[in-house]
Amino acid sequence: MLFNIQVAKCNDLVQFDDTKLPIASRNFALEYGLRQWIADAHAQIKRLDFGAGDSGDAAFIKKVREKVTQRVTALRTGQGLPGTSVVDPLRVRQAELGLSDDEMAAAMAAAAAAKSKKAA
Repeated sequence: MLFNIQVAKCNDLVQFDDTKLPIASRNFALEYGLRQWIADAHAQIKRLDFGAGDSGDAAFIKKVREKVTQRVTALRTGQGLPGTSVVDPLRVRQAELGLSDDEMAAAMAAAAAAKSKKAA
């Protein structure tokens, strides 16, 4: 896939074809991008905006987790992503059920096996 990255300060456009990048570069870019995008989700939440003590700590952590969960769900489902309207209904259902990828794959395999057994 071809990516066009705009360098705003000098108005340059840098192009990357991910199929031509070494695997180490692709892995780095993906991990860095995921880490940064998740960090951006809670960047505006400041500990000082919550009350003192354990209850303030708990409220702060709860708010951070809410924002992170929203971002993770958006990424896993394709809903609510900037500049896109891609929706994968299986991923939406997976997020609603709170299933990991492995759990979702197992559930789908079990459903397919049950359907096959029923048809036989």
